[in-house]
Amino acid sequence: MLWRHLCLVRAITAAGLLTFSTLSALAAGEPEEPIPGADTDAETVKVLEAEKAGTLAVEVRGNGQDRVRVSLRNNSSKRLNVVLPPGLVASSAMGQGGGGPGGGGGGGFQSMGLGAVTNRSGGFGQFAANNAQPGFRSVAPSDTAKPAVTVPAGQKVDLEIPSVCLNFGLPTPTAKDRFRLMDVEDYSKDARVRKALRALSTLGTSHGTAQAAMWRVCNNVPFELMLSQGAKVVNPYEVALASRFLDALDQSSDVVDPAYLSEARLFVTVEGMGCSPRTRSGSPPRSTGSASSAFPLE
Repeated sequence: MLWRHLCLVRAITAAGLLTFSTLSALAAGEPEEPIPGADTDAETVKVLEAEKAGTLAVEVRGNGQDRVRVSLRNNSSKRLNVVLPPGLVASSAMGQGGGGPGGGGGGGFQSMGLGAVTNRSGGFGQFAANNAQPGFRSVAPSDTAKPAVTVPAGQKVDLEIPSVCLNFGLPTPTAKDRFRLMDVEDYSKDARVRKALRALSTLGTSHGTAQAAMWRVCNNVPFELMLSQGAKVVNPYEVALASRFLDALDQSSDVVDPAYLSEARLFVTVEGMGCSPRTRSGSPPRSTGSASSAFPLE
């Protein structure tokens, strides 16, 4: 009974009923400094561009199966407002991109897809402030919509960012493991992988739902296998929402339409059981696969 209650709580979180979190948690990890005046020399930069230019030193380390630790050191004389856009990957090896639908994983441990820095515990992706909107929630998929992390000149900021594993079956990263931060465009050649991670880091859902969706997209892991591991990572409610998200992903061209996710829909799964009662070769009937589809409820 307790497990069912826990599943229901996680399902509510997965459905997007998390309240919109502020930057208070982020601020706790920033160095204390005087409130800047109007004449403060500050610059807004994107994290990968600033790292390439040398004005920002970025270090990314493992922190378990649901987070990574990111350190940002400002090497410039200006106060930097660092934007972490949707679709960032903490890659376990340089030059990933081949070796499977998800783009490999040759570093010996999991690569991780990053969510939003403003999540509270259990969440993944950015959330809108409109509590009246059911289902997944969204914000505009633009770089400026992502909150910027303020890094004072010459100082360092440490962040813990919610993340999902991208290589099912590989070891979980630890604090000893270092990543290379990159855009998902450079991590994977699979357009479906790129679109899924960008959408999930823009749409608000639970960590379990995001993890189930990315395992399915990157590694083609059956939902039944995920559930067989117990409720430690995902539960049946989150698997159902992940299936719904993937259906919306495949129905969309470039950007997942949040309206599709909020519609009332009935999901039907049909499993093939082979010929009955026996096949032409005389072998017993066997399962030949399954297919899922969604129908709007009127």
